[in-house]
Amino acid sequence: ARCDELRKLSGTDGEFVSLLKEQLATLKPLNLSPEHLQKLDLQQRQLANAELLLRGLASVTERIDGEQGVLAILNQCRTELGKLSVFDPKLVEALTLIDSAAIEIGETSSVLQSALDSLDMDPNSQAKVEAELSQAHELARKFRVPMSGLAEKREELMRRLDNLAGSQHELSEQLKALEAAQGKWRAHAEKLSSARRAGAPKLARRVGELLQSLGMQGSTLDITFEPRSVETNMSGLDAVEFMLAANVGVGARALRKIASGGELSRIALALKLAAIERKKAPTNAEIESNPVDIPSAQLPCMAFDEVDAGI
Repeated sequence: ARCDELRKLSGTDGEFVSLLKEQLATLKPLNLSPEHLQKLDLQQRQLANAELLLRGLASVTERIDGEQGVLAILNQCRTELGKLSVFDPKLVEALTLIDSAAIEIGETSSVLQSALDSLDMDPNSQAKVEAELSQAHELARKFRVPMSGLAEKREELMRRLDNLAGSQHELSEQLKALEAAQGKWRAHAEKLSSARRAGAPKLARRVGELLQSLGMQGSTLDITFEPRSVETNMSGLDAVEFMLAANVGVGARALRKIASGGELSRIALALKLAAIERKKAPTNAEIESNPVDIPSAQLPCMAFDEVDAGI
């Protein structure tokens, strides 16, 4: 069953495998992590609105750092309050708050200036980012997944190809083991077939002799062999057929087709008796010491229910 499963996997259409490889080739060289794609999307929006950002940041920075900006006004306020605080100590707290506000607004100005300095106004950068995003959008449409799922799709394709390659290797190993097992089976089957063909004439002759004393005078038994069409099976290479000629002058026919119930019982008895004659019967001591290990075919006595009627 496992070999059949592996054959099915390994026998996957070559065009399908090529398609998987082609699909993987379109995804493998790209950075498709969700974090990178989010960064690209942000860059694209920044580059597309670079002029707006430049004007807006410059305007706000001027309002903070200009001659009439917030910092200049705060400095003027601090100077005036410094003079007035001589007359009213409570104004010292207001001076402290103005100093804190100036520090925070100064830090804000530094952040805005850093944003201005980092603005990318290069048209080539915008074209590059938009091309990469466009490629990602196209791949997402092609594979019918969101852009954030492209990396997972790539992993899925890699797993499928790895599974196909692994199944081919495993199938090769399984087939080697199967070939070795079939070789052993054939060696044993050929040995069994030779033993059957060598012993069949003697068995048939002895069963025929026993049938004469079992109420089937004139009956003869023959054993024929035909090669089996199935290679491996529990019965070996031969399809064995017992042929019975119930009376003198009557052609032999397949026992399974013509024998009555009584005839089958008597033939079975004859076969058992013939088989026992070829075995060495165990001694009473052997039977008593270990009865479980004594094969039934070696027992010197057999009991049949009504099979001996008329014998």
